[in-house]
Amino acid sequence: MNIPYELHLLRRRFPTVTLWFGHTTRHFWALVDDRLIEATTPQELANAINDTRIRQSPALGAAGSKVADARRTALAQTQGAWVDVAL
Repeated sequence: MNIPYELHLLRRRFPTVTLWFGHTTRHFWALVDDRLIEATTPQELANAINDTRIRQSPALGAAGSKVADARRTALAQTQGAWVDVAL
């Protein structure tokens, strides 16, 4: 697998998402808003990014806002440590 090329394709598809490959973990990573996502393949990462975006869609209205607020609160309470809060 050509990792730089795969990252290039992901970055073109998701220009507002921070993406990288972890040389130690050998996994692909993304930071979507306040959520850290890890995947073993580029396709798995793309699917996870899309799933995250759907759950955080503005179409959720007030419910989506409450979820985002709860995630931010949980992250703040960890004093900067990365956690994945499933709500």
